[in-house]
Amino acid sequence: MSRANGDGSVYFDKTLSKWRAAISWRDASNHLHRRTRVATSKSEALNALHEMLANRDEDNARQQRQLLLGPTVGEYLASWEADVFPSLDIGESRRRNYIKCIRNYILPALGEIRVCELKPEHIESMFVDLAERGFSKNTIILIRSVLSRTLDHVEKRGIIPRNPVRLSIIPASAKEPKKRRTLDHEELKRFLAVIEGEKDEAFWTAAVLLGLRPGELAGLMWEDVDLEENVIHVAKARKRAATGYAIGTVKTRGSLRVLAMPDRLSEAMRHHKDNTDGEGLVFPARDGGIQYPETSRRRLRKLCKLAGIDPPVVPYELRHTAASMLSDAGVPIEELADFMGHTTTAMLEQVYRHRVRKVIDVAKVFNPS
Repeated sequence: MSRANGDGSVYFDKTLSKWRAAISWRDASNHLHRRTRVATSKSEALNALHEMLANRDEDNARQQRQLLLGPTVGEYLASWEADVFPSLDIGESRRRNYIKCIRNYILPALGEIRVCELKPEHIESMFVDLAERGFSKNTIILIRSVLSRTLDHVEKRGIIPRNPVRLSIIPASAKEPKKRRTLDHEELKRFLAVIEGEKDEAFWTAAVLLGLRPGELAGLMWEDVDLEENVIHVAKARKRAATGYAIGTVKTRGSLRVLAMPDRLSEAMRHHKDNTDGEGLVFPARDGGIQYPETSRRRLRKLCKLAGIDPPVVPYELRHTAASMLSDAGVPIEELADFMGHTTTAMLEQVYRHRVRKVIDVAKVFNPS
């Protein structure tokens, strides 16, 4: 039985000896859809046809409304993750953080809201909820940064007039992050005394005197250590990969740098090379592979205990110590940024510029008696 175009058809299927109802249509996105139903009688097939047509009309109406309103945050983030995210020039660890922020925090809170209807109030409500659940201000800032970067994409394409994340405010109730600790002068002196002559002296000396990132130390190759010129070329780093760890390029272009080795480090490096094969990784794991972060953390805790440093520091805080000592010695912040491998001074101004000297008693200066 033929019907008007777009109304489907009902016919007897000789291969099945049953009646069949069939419809086909293109939706608002020009995708072709086909639906069929098998029935034992013509009247049953007609009823099935009417039901399929009603469902088609309802689906079309819903899709038209969705096209007018645009995608939800969840729908948009799914397409962003599939189409845009793979092209971002970021490391594997950062990619994991992006996915975690999107799937664990942003989608549950904002996924059902239309992108065009998303307001700063919605975003701030998510922040307040996270703060009440005990998340630190740094974690909320990270989530805010991820959401802002994703929505920059739709703003640039004119889908929304302005990125609402930029108008959102982190709640004052958000827990302040744990502050980074640095070794003071006395602790540093004891630490350097403890590591002297140790098998891994070169590793810890480079960490605390040159402020190398833990990943840069783990990725350092002998080909990048020039013992004649007494310099280290920081060009590689340990990277988290899908199957574990790998050696890749450093964090940013600013991280590419050449650092002069102090005499103590130069001597430790020479001794270290004399006791290794002098090829490949400078500081490999026991099996010759890439050293895992947990290994250096455990070792540093033991060294801190031997040096009477309580609470102990973590490897990254040795980097903070180096920056603090250099800042304390009067190194200009622009030079310090280059030394530490930062592209700007912003991070140093926020994090690294700790004061580690003892308090100066001004009264003694003006009242020497």
